[in-house]
Amino acid sequence: TGWTPHVQFKRSVIEPDHTLRFRYLVSWTRDGEIPTRDVLVYERWAEASGGWRRGVDIESSPVGHSVWLRKPKLLRTFGSPIVRTENRASGRPTSDAPDSLLLGQPSATGEPTWLTYHAEAVPPAVTANPPVETPLAAEPVTCIPGFTGERLPLPRKIMPTALTWNDRGQLVFTSLKGHAYLSTADSGRPDAGEPLKLVREGLSAPFGILAVGKKLLVAHKPEVLLLEDRDGDQTFELSEVVASGWGVTDDYHDWTCGIAGDSLGGYYIGLGSDYAHKNRPKSESRWRGNILRFDLSGRVESIATGLRYPTGLAMLPGNRLVGGAHPTRLPPDAPQASNGPATHAK
Repeated sequence: TGWTPHVQFKRSVIEPDHTLRFRYLVSWTRDGEIPTRDVLVYERWAEASGGWRRGVDIESSPVGHSVWLRKPKLLRTFGSPIVRTENRASGRPTSDAPDSLLLGQPSATGEPTWLTYHAEAVPPAVTANPPVETPLAAEPVTCIPGFTGERLPLPRKIMPTALTWNDRGQLVFTSLKGHAYLSTADSGRPDAGEPLKLVREGLSAPFGILAVGKKLLVAHKPEVLLLEDRDGDQTFELSEVVASGWGVTDDYHDWTCGIAGDSLGGYYIGLGSDYAHKNRPKSESRWRGNILRFDLSGRVESIATGLRYPTGLAMLPGNRLVGGAHPTRLPPDAPQASNGPATHAK
């Protein structure tokens, strides 16, 4: 008891049959001790009748340590949920821990420990016709001098948060509810019906996206992902973490914003500060109020601090980074910006 787990997501892929495969590292600390060595876990989740099948492999673990998988204790239930083990030969329960499974190294056949999550959930009866959404029409919006703006006729439930153009000149954007969309409309007429294709879902409030060749960099709350379309169907099923480590909570404002790129292979994101929660754990508050630079090798560094919410970043010629920030009260003797709150870095 008293151990605190630390999880670092590494890589995931969604197969054509909707099976989700992913890897992550787990370590534990207790009472501020040095963390244990990492355990590399490989999981796969597949649809099953009335639920899911979960396969768990331990790909590597420190010598002298045992890894256990504990069945969840449900506080509230419906639909008579059941969690059962399919192949007890690989996951071995013991008499003193009947609800836990001792996991070993991968077997010679590579067969994981399989668990089945099942429930008899019945959807509620629909008593009325759902409301019909009135489609929006494209209409002009007010912009700064020198630009013309037009609101695209997107469905009302979509709240765009960031946008980019891919290598084919098509608009790709993220939404607050965790989706990424591709506009398949004529690039010369983005208002012509605005047909959309869902290319990724399951993100946590993504506030940054940038096309990198045929791939996409997406910044959401816990990390920055590099997304790849392996089979050319315009669905980005492969994801890899390229920047993380700042920690995240369920606070609505724990956003990761951006993304801007320079000519040297560097990319930039902004993290909101957490002035309202000064006592949150240090593991969940690193680099808050900072602008970070990272590259695709996973190297992350802070280049600017003391910002409130740097929600907009752009790269100017000469690798000059401009970052818009939420208004902040400055000391009387502090330099005052002449054109609104902004930060410049080079």
